[in-house]
Amino acid sequence: MLALALVLLGFTACEAQSPQERLDQMMKDVDARYPRVTHVEVGEIEDPLYVDVRSEREMAVSRIPGSISGRAWQDHPELAKGRALVFYCTIGVRSSEAALLAQKQGHQAHNLRGGILAWCWAGRPLKGTEGEETSWVHVYGDTWNLLPKGYRAVLD
Repeated sequence: MLALALVLLGFTACEAQSPQERLDQMMKDVDARYPRVTHVEVGEIEDPLYVDVRSEREMAVSRIPGSISGRAWQDHPELAKGRALVFYCTIGVRSSEAALLAQKQGHQAHNLRGGILAWCWAGRPLKGTEGEETSWVHVYGDTWNLLPKGYRAVLD
């Protein structure tokens, strides 16, 4: 009966969930879609090289401190020498694809489970293009606007 009422009011089951619950479900979906990828939690690996595979437009808003772009990693794979690679995007689909490719090339590569959204839920800082701390995050669209309090979304 509650489900019917929610449908009549224009809500889906996903909309009735909290942002954290929706993010958890999306992460489970990514895990299931990419079973051959090692999905790591924020802070699980000590001193990884974070590789941001989002678009230039997304990276222009904010990045994980110390991360490099996917393009920089492709042009300079030696940057990963002796370090674990942790690829990230908004939620984990694009970064899982990148991690699979890097694994096939023989690298110790992982996907950051939940992407930059999980990074924010862990309360970690972000850097803007000038290296300044920022709370803005490009989330690509309303579906992925699952940020915790204290962070602000840029939508396309």
